[in-house]
Amino acid sequence: MEGAHGERAQARSASVEKLLAAFSSPPVDLSVARARGRLSAAPAMTGASVGANDLWIGAMATAHGLEALALDAGFDRIPGLARASLA
Repeated sequence: MEGAHGERAQARSASVEKLLAAFSSPPVDLSVARARGRLSAAPAMTGASVGANDLWIGAMATAHGLEALALDAGFDRIPGLARASLA
């Protein structure tokens, strides 16, 4: 039974790696870190909560002039974040 589980896990891991290889990612650099600092301050001042990972994604998109494609409502609380639409 353990072998089948391990094989499925390896197959999933290989699928994820193949998918990731098809995309490029801009660097997390000083501009992204500064954007994250700015973005984290605004929701905190209004008492809103935005998850740490959502803030990093929003900072990456904002710093590099990209749109975020996300269905998570947390991204609505990130000021100035351009959102891509699925429609």
